[in-house]
Amino acid sequence: MIEDDDNILERLIGGIKTATNPKSEDQLLERVTELQASEKKVSSLENLDTSLELPSSLRKEQPDSGPSASEGAAGSIAPSTKTGKGEKKQAPVGTMVGLDVGTSRIVGISIDRSSDPKSRRELNAYFTVPYSDFAKQMLEKNRMHFSQLGDELAIYGFDAQTFANMFNGEILRPMQTGLLRPDDERSLPMEKKIIEAVIGRAGTLGEHCCFSIPSPIVGQESNLIFHEQVLKKYLLGMGYKAKGITEGTAVVLSELASSNYTGIGISMGAGMCNVCFSFLSVPIVVFGTDRGGDYIDASVSRVVKEPMNKVRLIKEQELNLGKAPTSNLENALHVYHEELISNLLSTLSTILANASNFPQINEDIPVVISGGTSAPAGFKSKFEKVLKNYRLPVQIGDVRVANDPHMAVAKGALIYATSMR
Repeated sequence: MIEDDDNILERLIGGIKTATNPKSEDQLLERVTELQASEKKVSSLENLDTSLELPSSLRKEQPDSGPSASEGAAGSIAPSTKTGKGEKKQAPVGTMVGLDVGTSRIVGISIDRSSDPKSRRELNAYFTVPYSDFAKQMLEKNRMHFSQLGDELAIYGFDAQTFANMFNGEILRPMQTGLLRPDDERSLPMEKKIIEAVIGRAGTLGEHCCFSIPSPIVGQESNLIFHEQVLKKYLLGMGYKAKGITEGTAVVLSELASSNYTGIGISMGAGMCNVCFSFLSVPIVVFGTDRGGDYIDASVSRVVKEPMNKVRLIKEQELNLGKAPTSNLENALHVYHEELISNLLSTLSTILANASNFPQINEDIPVVISGGTSAPAGFKSKFEKVLKNYRLPVQIGDVRVANDPHMAVAKGALIYATSMR
């Protein structure tokens, strides 16, 4: 029996457990063509409007009128949208949204019928200070993202890092190892605030939003169900028709159109790593590991006895994995990057070797890597060096890092959103 399109779409999102029916190959190729057409719609990402990617306190152009005092500053994915007192920001009518909900950052890309794609990103974090009228007025005057939580003011997004640096404190995150933290009662409402700051509410009810979810980790499937359903509820409440896509699959859609969406997409974020082996856009193997950039930061901080904030800043702003380390801290960063890559490839090798539904592929398989953990200079060379130590059941061809590692997942989600029916 030839699969209908809905079944193919479900496989595209969630992966498949059995071998692909050869009779459906024509439909898969047709689906590849559709996805490539969607990719062309968003391929003008070099024209992305990134004017809203700075912390609100650093933006040169400010909206004409402020938000309500109780809400703090709210962002929009559309630069032309302005908010008066008490109003909620909205995306333009006819907008489709790709949303990357990562442990470290939330990234949104939108496209409507009449303009180029627009993007916005915010730090997925918050920082609390005791409530006072003076502090509240200061936050309002400087148009910072904040919300009142009981007797505290929670500053969120990139503004949270500004405050953490001022007070020599650590930011707090609504997510850990790729998932929401239901154990912290402040995390869920703060996550909702940050998401709304990034993409705004739907311009019209039922607009499509495809959001990223982590790949399943063995033994933690129930946590993933909670995570996905909470995010979907938030987005439905904002007026979107929402659907999740695993991060690895999103990377495939974003970066592997030239290979007909056949290859390995890897998202290496702060909380975890996500992998998808795809054949003609159908996820054959999808999995995650519970180590990411935060694991590197914590391990290096513990070994060299330096604050995690310092380790993180050096990793993100100064580290070059292609050059010999010049300090104990840099040496530790090299060691734990290699360890993280080795753990990922070891897991990939084991899972691929045990896969029962593996297609016959006679060509070299491309590998594309994305995510903030892959952003340091020299990461590709480090990955290829470690890869030589592993024998995979497929022949690996080109290995590359996504053109913009921070945007690849959101772009892939947007490509799927434009193809949603």
